[in-house]
Amino acid sequence: MLKVILKTVIFFLLLTCTYTAFCQTAYTVNQIPDPKENGGGYVSNPDGILSATEVEDINAKISSIEKESNAQIAVVIVNNFNPNQNDFDFAFDLFKQWGIGSKESNNGLLLLVAKDRRKYRFITGTGLEGLLPDVKLRHIGEQALVPAFRENNYGQGVEDAIDKVGVVLLNKGNFSEINQLFTNPAKLIPSNNWLKILITVLAFVFCFYLFNKQKKSLKEFDGTLKEYKDKKLIKGCGLIFLLIFGSIFLFAFIGFENLSFLVKTKNLPVTLYIILGLVVFGNYKFAVSKLKQQHTDPKNEEDAIANFNKSAWWIVLFSPLVLLTLFSEAKRRKKNGARFEPVLDSYSREMQRVDRDENPRGKPYLTDGQKVEEHIKVFEYDIWLSKSGDQPKIIANEGEDYSKFSICPSCNFRTFTQPIKKTIKSATYSSSGTAELIKECENCHFETFISSAVLPKLVRSSSSSSGSSSSSSSSSSSSSWGGGSSSGGGAGGSW
Repeated sequence: MLKVILKTVIFFLLLTCTYTAFCQTAYTVNQIPDPKENGGGYVSNPDGILSATEVEDINAKISSIEKESNAQIAVVIVNNFNPNQNDFDFAFDLFKQWGIGSKESNNGLLLLVAKDRRKYRFITGTGLEGLLPDVKLRHIGEQALVPAFRENNYGQGVEDAIDKVGVVLLNKGNFSEINQLFTNPAKLIPSNNWLKILITVLAFVFCFYLFNKQKKSLKEFDGTLKEYKDKKLIKGCGLIFLLIFGSIFLFAFIGFENLSFLVKTKNLPVTLYIILGLVVFGNYKFAVSKLKQQHTDPKNEEDAIANFNKSAWWIVLFSPLVLLTLFSEAKRRKKNGARFEPVLDSYSREMQRVDRDENPRGKPYLTDGQKVEEHIKVFEYDIWLSKSGDQPKIIANEGEDYSKFSICPSCNFRTFTQPIKKTIKSATYSSSGTAELIKECENCHFETFISSAVLPKLVRSSSSSSGSSSSSSSSSSSSSWGGGSSSGGGAGGSW
């Protein structure tokens, strides 16, 4: 009897210890150590998943990117987090609490890795959503994080992902600043303008009502993107698009010296029409993008967009910019017209084209190399079958990234990248680093060495501790983040 009691007590003690250990690794947002408040840096590694050397190397990489681009990157890697939250909600809440990125430009990026859940999640600040869209981050995750994490190489996976993010942020073509203009509207609006403003507002309210009713047919697409995230994405990207396009329009067609034109009381209805027209255009573009994401098959995609445009043609009255998209889609349909005409088999009989929405991977007709070519948007393959099914024809069509790749000398697929810089040893404050310029195959991973380079040692800013320079506020020695915000953009996955 005594033995049974002892065994029962020991069992419950072990169970309690196991539960306690689990709870200790299931962090809440408030329990995640902020690296900025714990000696500086960018990596929060409370469970010791990364080694000290790996943390130092990742900090060095992020610091180098921040010095050149001013973007702030945070990495959080834990065993587990609050079981009542999914990876998006937790990462989004953490991003908001820390305020990653500067308050003015919202140029922050968070990478959350949960080892036990086998989940990762990127969250972008609103200012980086244009440079690092969801599709790009998902591609980085699949290329850098997933393969390494499957081999338990967490440090290598994070380093590779940071390198790929750095390639985007440090591209000279991506350095652009959005100039935001703040003007004081007139204090009083003449009474004769109230009617024009009221009519304009009511017209656009009716427009939004009809258009949202029109988009109800797209709700079957909700399974591709989480509704919560998609709403955040639309709001954030819509705001950025409005600022970018509005700035280009103002500066190019009006000029700095004539900006007062828009805020003159007599022109307020025109200003209101321009602003609301841009919002309508943004909503239309998002609706079209949802249709594109809904379909893998280009023929089905074109037909869906064409049917949508036929029913929503009236929107051009509220936003003439929609005509640009209508003309672009019409041009694309004309270009692809012959592509979808039935081809003939050896008996001169029409063949059936495989619907890629029903067979997105092209099994069993496409090889692994061809699947990779489609994944990186080098080719779009049309698969045609005879009635008997014994004479498949595979026709390659150039994709949007065709010119970005060349033929791999090893596997003969068009999966050879343009020259990229691969860091061999990261530079630190105490030693220089090394890098290689290589070309790499996305299919067979064959590499060709082009040249090597020395990465100079990192130099600490002498003004970072005094805070006398505003440019030093985002250096690695800063004690806090910059107060940036996110609209929920980013991407996640599992391994």
